[in-house]
Amino acid sequence: MRQFGSLVLKLGLAFFMGGLSLASADDFSLSGLEFAKATAKKAPEQTAMAVAPVKTQVAPGVWLAFSAGYNFANLGDLGAAAKNLDDFAAAGGDKVGDGTSGNGIQAGLALGVDLDKSDSLSLSVENTWTNQVGLNITSGGDAGARESFDPSLLGIKLNYELVIAQGGGSKTSFIVGAGFYHGAVDYYSDITPYGSQTITGNFGQDGVGGTVGVSEKLDLGGSLEFGASANFQAADFGKLTSNQMTENGTTSSSGGPFVLVTDHVNDPYTTVEPVPTSAGAPPSGYNYTDLDYTGFNADLSLTLHL
Repeated sequence: MRQFGSLVLKLGLAFFMGGLSLASADDFSLSGLEFAKATAKKAPEQTAMAVAPVKTQVAPGVWLAFSAGYNFANLGDLGAAAKNLDDFAAAGGDKVGDGTSGNGIQAGLALGVDLDKSDSLSLSVENTWTNQVGLNITSGGDAGARESFDPSLLGIKLNYELVIAQGGGSKTSFIVGAGFYHGAVDYYSDITPYGSQTITGNFGQDGVGGTVGVSEKLDLGGSLEFGASANFQAADFGKLTSNQMTENGTTSSSGGPFVLVTDHVNDPYTTVEPVPTSAGAPPSGYNYTDLDYTGFNADLSLTLHL
């Protein structure tokens, strides 16, 4: 009996200790889980940040360009009158000089700024000097008679240049420009209806015009570029006036301003004559003399990047 009680006691003790051990294990596991849950920190959420795109364009650069080259202009009535005068004099047996073409030279200066790698704006000042046209009888019955016109053109333009191809140290560009123009004619004649009088004057008119063309530039290294361009030009002046006129060396503004008119009816050849506007010009059979600078330019240039 005592042995049986001892066995029961041992079994009871073993059961109690086993239960305690199991409870401790469960408590440890549960408390560990709760600890992990309690101490676990939520991973920080990533905040979206707007990042400005990086611009790839180069910083604007300022440049200065010098240009010079060839100009051809239609000249309008001036060219036609010069040719008709020469033909008429030559038909009468006189030998004539001076020219009838619209060839000339042009020079200019431009200040520009690069907007990005392919765009630029510039402000240019250009002057064109056209060869003298007209009539100069060097021999024959009318030797010494002369009528001549010295045309010129001043242009101040705003230009836009767009690079359309580049590589290998060169670039090809499309250029368009527009702005203010002043057309002028230095006039001389001793064969006008004024008889033996010699008439001179500077006639001109303001207007607008423009150019469109292409250019090719070659990088010379450093800050220099060498270029060549070809442009179509449009500028026309239909009423050339002057505030004064010189007759036989005496300058007068009486009756002025004066205007150049072209006679297509009254003479067997075309003449260009100055008449006072107070006379209600142009007279019957005349029209205002047209100076047409429509033509083209071919220039060489040197560009300095500042």
